[in-house]
Amino acid sequence: IRDRSGSAVNAELTSSNNGLTASTIDFSNINNADLNDGELTGTNGNDETFTITSTDNAVNVNAIDFTQVSAINAGSSAGDSIVASGSAVNAELTSNNNEAVASAITFSNIDNADLNGGVLSGSASGDTFTLSGADLLANQILFTAIHDAINANGGADHVTGLAGVNWTLTGTNGAIDSTNYQFTGIETANLLGQTLTGTNTNSETFTITSAANTVNVNAIDFTQVSAINAGSSAGDSVVASGSAVNAELTSSNNDLTASAIGFSNINDAD
Repeated sequence: IRDRSGSAVNAELTSSNNGLTASTIDFSNINNADLNDGELTGTNGNDETFTITSTDNAVNVNAIDFTQVSAINAGSSAGDSIVASGSAVNAELTSNNNEAVASAITFSNIDNADLNGGVLSGSASGDTFTLSGADLLANQILFTAIHDAINANGGADHVTGLAGVNWTLTGTNGAIDSTNYQFTGIETANLLGQTLTGTNTNSETFTITSAANTVNVNAIDFTQVSAINAGSSAGDSVVASGSAVNAELTSSNNDLTASAIGFSNINDAD
């Protein structure tokens, strides 16, 4: 299908392979469709898989090869997916949940995305990232097979951890590493009761308050932190902010408990 007038053509998928509706015409047995910068809409009753490559504005779905697609609304079905084929494809989140840009196509109402090793980047707004096993839930899209380095970009970006997964500082503000992912541009992080480890080469300042299990370090506000190993650097400090905070020594040198966090390798405390 191709519009000879040069105008963009919007199209809707049907529940059948090789079927679509465009210009109020129901087409069947279609193999290729050029939308001339038009938009494609999925069904609400079927889970569609949108297969993309490194070629911009091209996608295969329901056995139709689409070209010159500007945007895709996958519909309200709960299992719509993006799958990168042939090579890694990068994707960028937008300010909306279930929305991402990949292969120069703006996808909305997407539930899953396999980038085949491509890089995921955050938006200029606040994004949410949640560890989900070896995968990552970002703005309500479950991403699989993505590059391990994630730049959250602008906005107030938040990470939620996973039971059994500890975290490490990098020496750069806004940056934290987990087992599978390395995040930059993060403002808040919920560690779900896990441990945070500092660097061995930088002296970190861990700012605590009367709120239990919370700490600020390297411009990140952490919550639900059970323990902090400050690392072997010689100037790691605990600083109480806002009000007095009580502390209790342990049986080990350079260890103490404050704000319900077990600190180790601490050199100074205010």
